[in-house]
Amino acid sequence: MTRMRSLPAFGLSFTVLVYIWYNHHIFFRRYGLQTPGIVALNSVLLFVVLVYTYPLKALPALVIAAVTGFGSDQVLVIRTMGEAKALMTIYSAGFGAVFLLLALMTGHALRRRGDLGLDAAEVLATRAALCAHLLQVGIAVLSMILLAVGPGIAPAGWCYALMAPVLMTNARIWRRRVAAAVAASSS
Repeated sequence: MTRMRSLPAFGLSFTVLVYIWYNHHIFFRRYGLQTPGIVALNSVLLFVVLVYTYPLKALPALVIAAVTGFGSDQVLVIRTMGEAKALMTIYSAGFGAVFLLLALMTGHALRRRGDLGLDAAEVLATRAALCAHLLQVGIAVLSMILLAVGPGIAPAGWCYALMAPVLMTNARIWRRRVAAAVAASSS
């Protein structure tokens, strides 16, 4: 039962890993690229995700324990604000690196659009994915900037709450462009 107290934090960590996997899955399903550049970027992505799992597990456990007290006996002990900032910086750097690598992979697909036979709507969908990945990198960078200049970690953590509205706005903008491209190609 003691180990089960860490289940909510594990659930949050697992959700982030599924989100990363989903983006990875969509990329390979959409483009199926197996170029040396993609293999190299994908290998680095796998490495970053493996390194990222520790802060990905530790940070949600600390947040849940701090807010609810639930599972507090199962978490990493943070003694100073410097240690908390270091953990949050590692988390943000890992998150940013994951989405930077996905952006580089998507940019590679965009450059190979002719070889892939992408039509106008698919090119726009690829640009939308690239923009979404870069926006997530931007959120991670903003978090790290706030960690560097601010006294605590809360504002840096709250940056991630921007993801939903920012990504939904991005999707809405690009969805309109894709729909217009589809309409133009069918007429």
